Amino acid sequence: VGAARGVPRTSGGGSMSEFASDDGSPFGDDAGFATRVGARDAGVSSSTSGGPQPWGPELWSLGLVCAACVVMHGFTTTRGQRAYGSDRGSGDQQHATFRRLRRRYNVVYTLGTFGDWIQGAYLYALYSEHGYDMASIGYIFVLGYFASASVGTYVSSLGDRYGYRRFVILYGTAYGFACLLMRSSNLVILLASRVASGVAYSLLFSSFESWAITEADRLRLDRRYLVGLFSTATFFNACSAVAAGVVGNLVVDFSRPVTFGNDPGSGIGTRTDVGEGWDDVADVADVATLAADYESGTGGGSALDREPSTLLFPRNRYTPAFDVGAGVLFLCALGAYKLWWEGGVGGRNVQ
Repeated sequence: VGAARGVPRTSGGGSMSEFASDDGSPFGDDAGFATRVGARDAGVSSSTSGGPQPWGPELWSLGLVCAACVVMHGFTTTRGQRAYGSDRGSGDQQHATFRRLRRRYNVVYTLGTFGDWIQGAYLYALYSEHGYDMASIGYIFVLGYFASASVGTYVSSLGDRYGYRRFVILYGTAYGFACLLMRSSNLVILLASRVASGVAYSLLFSSFESWAITEADRLRLDRRYLVGLFSTATFFNACSAVAAGVVGNLVVDFSRPVTFGNDPGSGIGTRTDVGEGWDDVADVADVATLAADYESGTGGGSALDREPSTLLFPRNRYTPAFDVGAGVLFLCALGAYKLWWEGGVGGRNVQ
């Protein structure tokens, strides 16, 4: 929009002088100033979310660290095979059973941790983009932790009675729907999403490991194999954290929120795609408020954010990362349903 009106797109400092008109006025014509702010803010948003910037030494360092981790993982795995498979006649059969268990467990566990990791970098930014200030965001976070410590602790303990596989499926399903609910800026919906996330967070650190232990007992595996199982799970957890960071950065920078149908609020003053800039900025009555927000750095409560974000029509540039997280979490639930069917019995039956 700025380029169409002859306004240069800048990405420099925060001085208001760069928005001045030709006659020296800091605001100039109101529509022109609003256009300049839109172009300027779009550039800032692209850079703060990562942007397609060359990594250089960081990329090489990450590659070397990942290669070293793979080598160490292969070394410890081979050493464990020799240690566990050579001191008894049934070692080969036991190790084959362990490998199958490890493969089934790590596939589901990696999907579950990926869906959790991809939210971490953008959770605060998502709430801020929805228009909430720091204090309100803090209350939302506290509610999630309280739900995890109270309701989540009780729900996790029910796995001892009803079977851990069911609660792993519940984890993927509840956490996935919680990610989808974050598309909306409605406070009640966001609070419900945070409560579901808190409960799912407790399930992540209880039901997965409990299922692995009960399944190893059901298969009559030596308890020493659990050391190798959980060590590989920790390795893939770290890999999923790195992958989630890279994938989240890519989807936020190069994709726009997915909408369903025609957006009824795509008119004047509506943010439809921050990565592309402002589609139409013509509300000249809010120019002074926009200038104050820009200078203070409080982007969430911009005067241009009049239209709320909804489940069907999200206007938050961070929602693509949560949509990807929701899809991966649903795959985690599906994987537990398909791959963990042998472990569907509860821990009390194994005892």
